[in-house]
Amino acid sequence: MDYFTFLVSSNSKKEMPLYLQERVPHMFNIIVIPVNDPPYLKVPEGNLLLLFENSKKQLTLSMIDMSDPDTDSLSLSISVLGNFNSDAGFLENANDPGKAINHFTHEDLRDGNIFYVHRGHQNSQIVLRASDGELLSNTAVLRMMAVPWDSAVANRIGVVIEQGGTPLITRSNLSVEVNGEWHEMETCSDITHPLQYGQIQLRGSRKWRQVSSFSQRSLDQSQVRYCSTFKELQLENVTYHFKFKVNIEGKVGEKLIFPVTTQWLKFILLKNVPLEISQLNKHILILIICRLQQTVWK
Repeated sequence: MDYFTFLVSSNSKKEMPLYLQERVPHMFNIIVIPVNDPPYLKVPEGNLLLLFENSKKQLTLSMIDMSDPDTDSLSLSISVLGNFNSDAGFLENANDPGKAINHFTHEDLRDGNIFYVHRGHQNSQIVLRASDGELLSNTAVLRMMAVPWDSAVANRIGVVIEQGGTPLITRSNLSVEVNGEWHEMETCSDITHPLQYGQIQLRGSRKWRQVSSFSQRSLDQSQVRYCSTFKELQLENVTYHFKFKVNIEGKVGEKLIFPVTTQWLKFILLKNVPLEISQLNKHILILIICRLQQTVWK
């Protein structure tokens, strides 16, 4: 509802009625009858989404654009029409992975929770329609095309550590590319032989623990490290390798090696002067030496 106020005046020589002679403001009421506009749905030019075979692709607001001039975006939702080719793939919500969905909200899309999961045929399409709770939008067709892929280890430079050290293993040390670029596919490195001088450890909720496999996502989040556990003294530095295989979406590659160079601790005897001590001081000295050894190897 709206209104405006006005005053009545006259230039006529005739005498005005008494109720109009006083300059009293009058109100004019306006009743606005709302009309709900339907939402509008748009997909990228060409309507084509490319992804790797047997992988998943995150859908974003740049891929599926829905708008409504008189409805808040949080009230908009999208439905999948008809029975699209489920043998080729399906849509899933990251909060419930592996389960096919046919409805999601603008908020789900904005938060990056909606994925298309490819599982079969190379080509498929999804028919989408948006809703504001009352009216429906136009329909939009999003076509999917899965392309073959091949992986390659982009970085495998290894690590250099001091004896007893625990350096992080990051993307700069070890990373895998698919078709020459970064990717969102599930990538895991499985260690095939036990390490000789240390452990690969993964950071959990509270502490580091030894593991025999780790994901590329863990590397990117600085949750993987090499822990040197060999405590004996050696004369020269040594470079050895741990062997692993890369597993991408169930596709296992050939066996690879990751170099680890260990710089051994070296002790130099500065003085060697005989020390005369009593029996009591002898026991105290032995205790101090034991504590020093425990501190060095922690």
